[in-house]
Amino acid sequence: MMDQIRDIIHSIRAFNRYYTWKIGLLNNRLYGTDFSLTEARMIFHAEENQGVTAGEIASFLNLDPGYTSRVIKKLTDAGILSKEKSGKDTRSYHLSLSPKGKKVLADLEKISGDFIESILSPLTVSEKLEVLSAMEKISTLLEKNETRADIYTLRTMKPGDLGYVAASHALLYAAEYQFDHTFEFYVGEAVMAFAKKFDPEKEALWIAENRFRRMGSIAIVNNGNGVAQLRWLLVEAAARGCGLGEKLVETAVGFAREKKYEKIILMTIDFLTPARRIYEKFGFAMVSSEKTVEWGREMSIEYLELKL
Repeated sequence: MMDQIRDIIHSIRAFNRYYTWKIGLLNNRLYGTDFSLTEARMIFHAEENQGVTAGEIASFLNLDPGYTSRVIKKLTDAGILSKEKSGKDTRSYHLSLSPKGKKVLADLEKISGDFIESILSPLTVSEKLEVLSAMEKISTLLEKNETRADIYTLRTMKPGDLGYVAASHALLYAAEYQFDHTFEFYVGEAVMAFAKKFDPEKEALWIAENRFRRMGSIAIVNNGNGVAQLRWLLVEAAARGCGLGEKLVETAVGFAREKKYEKIILMTIDFLTPARRIYEKFGFAMVSSEKTVEWGREMSIEYLELKL
C-alpha cells in the first residue's frame, strides 16, 4: 500500500511539473503580459466579487496578508483597483475594478483565451471535451466539501447511453466491489432487453450530466400489472456527496407516480449501504432477501418495494 501511495505521489508531482510548464506558469509574467499570476488572479477576483476586502482576497487565494497588501497597493497605484472605505470599519477598504481595470481585465481574458485555444488547437472536439472532463473530475474529487446537486442536469435517453449504463456498472462494480466479468454481461443483457421493448409511455432512462460528461443513471422499467422496476441507479465516484443519488431516485419515483403505477420494486445488495439509505428515505421497504454467490463473490440480494 505504501509503495502504491508513493507511486501516486510521484506521478502527481510529475504531472504538476508538466502542467505548470505547459501553461506557462514558470514565467515571471502571465501569458506574456505585464502581470504576474498573482496580480492577474486578484484582478479576476475583484471583478467577480465587487467590494471584496484585502483580507478576503488573502484568505481566498491563500496568500500572506502583507504580500497581498503590497500587490493591492501596486494595482491601486496603477489605477486598476479602486478603494472605498468600509462604512462599518474605517480601517478596511472595499476593492473593485476601475474603468481602466475593466479594460485590463478584458485584455487579460482575451489573451488567456487565445493562449488556451492555441494549446488545444491540435486536438479534435472530442479530445478537447475529454481534457475538460478530466479537469472537472480532478476538481470534483479534490473538493470533498461540494454540496451542490444543481451542477448536474438530468436528461432522458439518447444514443450512447445504453452502452454507458452497461460499461459504467461493469467498471464501477469491478473497482469497488470486485465483481467479475459476468456482471457486465448481466447488466448488458438487461439493458438490451430494455431497449428492444422500450415503451416511452411507461418507461424512461435518465442520465445525470455535468456539462458533457455522464455522471450517473437510473431507469424505470415496466414490469406489467401496475408494477414498475427501478433499475441501474449509479453515481460516479466523482459526483458523490452532493445529493445526486437522491435527485435521481426522486425523478424516477415521480415518473412512476405520474404514470399511475401501483408500486415500484427494486433489487439491491446488502453491502450497497449508501443506496439502501436513499431507498429507505423514499419509503422503500425490504420484502425479502436471499444469500447467493453471484458475479464472483458472496452476497445477500435484497428485494425492496414502494407502494404508490
